[in-house]
Amino acid sequence: MSVVFPINPDDRFEEYTATAAQTVFSVPFPFQDDGDIIVIKIAAADGAISTLTLTTHYTLSGAGTPGPGSMTLVTGAAAGDKFRIIGSAVLERLTSIVRDGRYSSRAQDDEHDRHRLVQQELARDAGRALKSDYGQTGLTIDITDVTEGKTLMRGAGNDIVPGPDAADIALAQGYAEDADAAKDDAEAALAAFRRRWVGDFADDAAADAFLTGAGLTKAAGTTYFNTTSDSWRYWDGDSWEDAPFVTVPDGSITAAKLAPDVSLDNDKLVEVSFTDDHTVLLTDAGKVLAFEKATAVEATLPALSSTDGQRFIFLNLGVGTLTVTPDGSDTIPGYSPLELPTGGLAELWISADEGTWRARVILPSRGDEWVHFPRDILSGGASWTKVNLDGFRDVSIRGRALSSAEPAAFVLEFSRDNGASWDTGSNYTWHRVYGIDTVADAASDGDTSDPSINIGLSGGIGAGGGEGVRFEIEIFDLSETLAVVQFQATTFSTSGLYIVGMGGGAHGGVGGARNGVRLRFTSGNMAEGYVVAKALA
Repeated sequence: MSVVFPINPDDRFEEYTATAAQTVFSVPFPFQDDGDIIVIKIAAADGAISTLTLTTHYTLSGAGTPGPGSMTLVTGAAAGDKFRIIGSAVLERLTSIVRDGRYSSRAQDDEHDRHRLVQQELARDAGRALKSDYGQTGLTIDITDVTEGKTLMRGAGNDIVPGPDAADIALAQGYAEDADAAKDDAEAALAAFRRRWVGDFADDAAADAFLTGAGLTKAAGTTYFNTTSDSWRYWDGDSWEDAPFVTVPDGSITAAKLAPDVSLDNDKLVEVSFTDDHTVLLTDAGKVLAFEKATAVEATLPALSSTDGQRFIFLNLGVGTLTVTPDGSDTIPGYSPLELPTGGLAELWISADEGTWRARVILPSRGDEWVHFPRDILSGGASWTKVNLDGFRDVSIRGRALSSAEPAAFVLEFSRDNGASWDTGSNYTWHRVYGIDTVADAASDGDTSDPSINIGLSGGIGAGGGEGVRFEIEIFDLSETLAVVQFQATTFSTSGLYIVGMGGGAHGGVGGARNGVRLRFTSGNMAEGYVVAKALA
């Protein structure tokens, strides 16, 4: 630097924030000419940036002097306006050795001073530039597609290319925040899940160790699977306890797992004389016995509760016949052994006082469905027992006398009007099959047009005949479905059983084209009686 014009290290830049109506601002660095200064204004009102024009917007003083100069605005500034005073020396020669003639040291100082000013300003601007590291190739910026709000990023080569704009970045930020929130939710859910379901462990200590290591605290209901005992364990708030169920690998309880002799008593498993291979399933509502024996199996019903009735479900999965009988000395009035063939499903209801029972048997393989009734249907007297068979088409009735002293005639009525009026001409839509002693009795019901078949039995069926009577009546292929079946038991003493036919005409003969009656008798002294109604949909 020259003595007259000292040049100290400086970025040759200054920025001021104006006060209201301020006009004068210092130029703290030396400048040789007014054209070596640029003034930029940033308006406080809207942030607009503008380059001011010398003499139009401002004037300068102090050019070519060592001391600070000044910049004076033509119009006072607004409060908050910013002004940048930037050194920008013009790169030009100030001397010419040939044309200047005699050597002038002052002219040479001015020339070198300008070089120094330009060097400082170049260093300042280079320091603000985007630079590559040492040994790397410089980058080129293509500003063709760089619009407001765009970012810059490095492209495939050494180019700086437009990147996402502010909206894209904000959207990505939103995605990132959502992902972070989802991560927090997932971690919270996992922690809650782990507090409830810990995993598979050999014992309580191993489960506790896992919870401690994971920073989790067990709460009431926390559960893990004990691989040693093959069972579930849960935390009740104070200690680990066995869950009220055990996982059975093959999904069933077999006789081998229970004991050689195991059956059911109410909802408990107790040891009784039951040695056949079978699978036992228990439910709260009743009992289910699924037999898988290849031969006939007999199941015994347990003693009944004095307060609650019982409902049993039987499923025969084997090849043989399943027979259900009362247990030992326990008796069920009117009950007869329930026989369930292969593939059969049965429901058995027994009342709380053990006084009545009924059962329903379904044979899916044959499409049959049997409805069982207690023996008091045949107990004598004139009372009727009504059974709803709405929607069924064919019905079979099997029965046997209570004893040789009470052979019991059997009367069966079918009504298509739900039994509203059984014996009036206005409701002449019923069919009747019944046993009486004479043809004259047939006329006593007001229907003398019924054809009759008098079938005699060897040995008779009178009260003094000494033998009970077993009979089976099947009414089949009815032209309409039945609504109600009614049963009545009476006694008679003369030989013969009178059957009213149900084929063709008003009450056509037996064996009509669509309808008919089958009757089969078997003699024998049978102490108990029962009726089974078979209904086909």
